[in-house]
Amino acid sequence: MRRFFLSKKDVKKLVEELRSLGFKEELKQVEKAQFKDMEVYLVEGKPLCFRKGGRLFPSLHFAERFELKKIKVDMGAVPHLLKGADVMAPGIVEMTELKEGEIVLVVDEKYGKPIVVGVSLISGQKPEKGKVVANVHRLGDEVWRMKL
Repeated sequence: MRRFFLSKKDVKKLVEELRSLGFKEELKQVEKAQFKDMEVYLVEGKPLCFRKGGRLFPSLHFAERFELKKIKVDMGAVPHLLKGADVMAPGIVEMTELKEGEIVLVVDEKYGKPIVVGVSLISGQKPEKGKVVANVHRLGDEVWRMKL
């Protein structure tokens, strides 16, 4: 795995890109690692975000530092999501209006803890049935388990 620190100029570019995801903090030192088909950006050895398919996604390690729309799911959906399933309409307890392609954070209804980062597959309010969010990153996946 190739790994190196970003220059100050590249950190500044990354922070500007992260602003579109609601990231408000400043970063001083960021490492970049090539991991399978992703570029992973690390802060203090933990994944801050990753680029997959040309798109930047926040990591669940730092999810609370991003201002993303949240979708609350019932506890029965949680085990399926942690195995990689997409978010289906019947499992959603609460959500705001979405735009198709928007990055969202999925939280459990009991504790409100982030469990999935996904991409909205619909525009508008909660539908009656079907897939609502594609699961991109979840607790326990390879990005979550990265130890660098």
